[in-house]
Amino acid sequence: MTGPPATRDELLARMDDDGIHRLQLEFHDFIGVCRSRLVTREVLARDGLPNFPWVNIAHDVEDGEPDPDVMGPNSPAFWLDPDPATYAPLPYLPGAASLQCSLVNADGSRYAGCARSLVAEYAQRLEAEGFTL
Repeated sequence: MTGPPATRDELLARMDDDGIHRLQLEFHDFIGVCRSRLVTREVLARDGLPNFPWVNIAHDVEDGEPDPDVMGPNSPAFWLDPDPATYAPLPYLPGAASLQCSLVNADGSRYAGCARSLVAEYAQRLEAEGFTL
């Protein structure tokens, strides 16, 4: 298989080919701190979008108080949307690979605290004005 995987199914197949059983799902929070969650291949195959439940602080650029109906102690705050094109086996950790993730709400919309999505949105605006990145 050549080139980066484009879909979740291609990613799962590439993982099988590479003998990868664990994924380090990485994302940057709203203040730029890199965070990650380690999941097994089975979690990605079964759930698709791993979530972070019970986050009870506001993870957005407004840095306001959380809405208890949306971010209460019993509701998932955001979901990790792995980008298959960023798949990279970790040579120093056999059986593991890294993926960059965007943060999304349960309905798939952009999560307000997702720095990666915000940068992508700014890049699209610049391209629409004729700039190339």
